[in-house]
Amino acid sequence: MLVTQEGAQVKPGTFQSRWQAMVKLAIEAGVITEGQRFGTHDNKRKDITDTPGTRHDKQHASGHKSERMIDDYDKELPVVTVPGKPGKRR
Repeated sequence: MLVTQEGAQVKPGTFQSRWQAMVKLAIEAGVITEGQRFGTHDNKRKDITDTPGTRHDKQHASGHKSERMIDDYDKELPVVTVPGKPGKRR
């Protein structure tokens, strides 16, 4: 839970509007482009994807009750062996 300096809970709508204002300022300042705009759930996806370990580890770290949710949030690309090239990976 996020709180204000006074200790009151930040309401979800307030957080979302401030987030979008921050992203707009980042675009105007040239820090990111309009095509790079991202939301708060994009941060969660990135955090889950970057969490080292197994799917179970990622589920535990993210607090998701369902393993199916990891399918939605984990965007890690699988490592595969290139056919015909033993030992070579992409």
